[in-house]
Amino acid sequence: MKHTSARTFAALFLAALFIAGCSAEVTVSDDEASVTIGDSDVTDADVDSSEVADADEPDSEVADADSDATTAAAPTTTAEPVAPQPVTASTVHESRSDDFPDILAAQATPEGDGTWRFDVTVSSPYDTPQRYADAWRVVGPDGTEYGIRVLTHDHASEQPFTRSQSGIPIPADVSTVTIEGRDQANGWGGGFLTVDLSAG
Repeated sequence: MKHTSARTFAALFLAALFIAGCSAEVTVSDDEASVTIGDSDVTDADVDSSEVADADEPDSEVADADSDATTAAAPTTTAEPVAPQPVTASTVHESRSDDFPDILAAQATPEGDGTWRFDVTVSSPYDTPQRYADAWRVVGPDGTEYGIRVLTHDHASEQPFTRSQSGIPIPADVSTVTIEGRDQANGWGGGFLTVDLSAG
């Protein structure tokens, strides 16, 4: 085994000298290989075997670079919640009477907890501080009143006007509601709207 190592050393050394353009004499015995360059001798004992071995090893820095390479994770996306869609009045019942307010428009928006928000437009051109439209309400097909929006003053300078009410609970099995207006003196009446909640 020592003899083979000596020959290997000598061959490597000669190759290096040949590339460098130097002349040398190599002697190989069973115990060692010697190289004569000018007046100096070099033996395989003078060469750190680890240096030769390192030449055959892969570049550790390159290997590390490969091991450090990571595949970028695909970005995760979160689906945006779908906003509740408002429902507009589907049927308009007009009155145009000076005795009662008329409901001109309405929009119903589910709030996600079994309640609804209603935005209602009222026309009461006869309004005065002495008598005016003082409320609107949401009523079920059987006459059940689910919510009421009280109006505390006249809107003579704002015609028509829109007011909102949130948190009106409506049972899940109720698909249509009616919105009615109230006159301060004459009570409920005038033009009203029917809203199909199932269209939302």
